[in-house]
Amino acid sequence: QLLCNIAEKAGFTPEEIEAIKQIDVLDAAKLVEGRLDGHEELCRYVAAQLISSGYSLSHSLLASLPVEEYITTNYDQLFERAMESSGRDLSIIPYAPKHADSLLLKLHGCVSNPSEIVLTREDYIRYGERR
Repeated sequence: QLLCNIAEKAGFTPEEIEAIKQIDVLDAAKLVEGRLDGHEELCRYVAAQLISSGYSLSHSLLASLPVEEYITTNYDQLFERAMESSGRDLSIIPYAPKHADSLLLKLHGCVSNPSEIVLTREDYIRYGERR
């Protein structure tokens, strides 16, 4: 749904949006990227869609677990907000490393650094070069 919303903003027709729903999401992201001004604009659109001031019960429950190390492929910062609300200090790798109670490894990027978000097949292929 997120990619379809961005495709609509990029000028895709309803028929084209239906067509991109039928292909792999990594390839669909590349098509949408082509309609925009490249990868950075696509990532900025994704980041803008995912910025939120709240978080869910599931984020709170995860934050309450007696765990010191977390790994996510999520771009949003909902878990980080839940950890902060629970009073736990969090080191966010690679974006905000510090000595903290817990560590969160964000594998696919973060809305705080949109240009590093992993979205397309090319992003996955070049993942090792970027990290």
